[in-house]
Amino acid sequence: MSEKRPNPYLPNEHEQRQRPKVKRQKNDNTKHLGGGASSVVYHDPKKTPKPKQNHFMYGNYVNYYSNRRNLQLTADPRLELLDSSLFESKRVLDIGCNSGNISITIAMEYDAAQVVGVDIDPTLINKAQQQLRVAYSLKDPEDKHKHIMDISMRFHYFPRSLCSMYGFIPMALPPNTQRYQFPYNIKFEAADWMDQEVRPEEFDTILALSITKWIHIHRGDHGMKVFFKRIYKALKSGGVLVLEVQPFDTYERRAKKDETTMAMFESIEFVPDKFHDFLMDTVGFSSYKTLKVPEDSKGFERPLTIYTK
Repeated sequence: MSEKRPNPYLPNEHEQRQRPKVKRQKNDNTKHLGGGASSVVYHDPKKTPKPKQNHFMYGNYVNYYSNRRNLQLTADPRLELLDSSLFESKRVLDIGCNSGNISITIAMEYDAAQVVGVDIDPTLINKAQQQLRVAYSLKDPEDKHKHIMDISMRFHYFPRSLCSMYGFIPMALPPNTQRYQFPYNIKFEAADWMDQEVRPEEFDTILALSITKWIHIHRGDHGMKVFFKRIYKALKSGGVLVLEVQPFDTYERRAKKDETTMAMFESIEFVPDKFHDFLMDTVGFSSYKTLKVPEDSKGFERPLTIYTK
C-alpha cells in the first residue's frame, strides 16, 4: 500500500507559513473601499472643501434652454410666436446665443440664408458647435418635421450614442452644395458683441432674447443705449429686432453678487420701462408689434416685441 501523499494546499503540522504582519493605523479619518485594500480614498464629505460657485455673471447659464422650457414641448415657445418669414432666406444674428439651440433651429428648420450666433462664454460656444455637429450627424435626409426645438427630442428615433461611438459626419462643404443649406448656413463666435465691429445693414433679423439685464448691470445706462443703437446700425432697411426684455425687479439679485455690478445697478436710471420710447423716438425704429407672452415657459413669462427699422 502506497504512502499517502501530503496535500500541499493544506497546512502542514510541522511547518507554519510566515504571514506578513499588517499594521493597522488608528485614528485614520479616511475610509477605503474594501477595508484598506483599495487605493481609492473616500473623504469625509463634511471636511471636503466646496468649489467656488460660478455665479454666471453674464447670464451664461449652462442649462438655460432646458430650464426655461416645458420638457413636454418639442419647440421653444418663443419661436412658435414668430412668423417664419422673419428667418426664411434671411441673414440672422442671435446675440447671447448661449448653447445655440435657437440658432441651430433657425438654420435647420427655417431655411435661413445665414445665422450667426454670438456669446461671450467660450464654453457655451463649444457646446453650441458640438450640438451643431450632433444635429447634422443625426439629421434625416427627408426633413419632414418642422419647427422642433429640442435636438434630443427631434432625433429621438436615432440614438445619440452613435455619435460618441463612431464620431460625427464630416461638415466640409461638398461640391455643388449651396452655402445657405444647413449646416453651412450657420456659425458661432465666442465674443462680446459690444466690442465687435458693426457693419452697417448686415442683418435682416437680430435676436436679443433675455440679455438686456446682463448688458445693463455690466455697462450701465450708456452701454444699454449703445447696444440698441448698434443693433439699429447693423439692421438692413426693413429689418427687425426681436427683443425680450428682462424686468428691472430681477436685476438686483444678480447685480449684488459683485461689487462692480452692484454699483452699476444702483446708478441705473434708464429702466426697462423706458426702453420702448427710446427705441422708437431716439433710435428711430419705424414700427413695433408686441406679441403675447409665450406659454409653458416655466417662469419666464416675458412678452416679445418686434421692432422694424
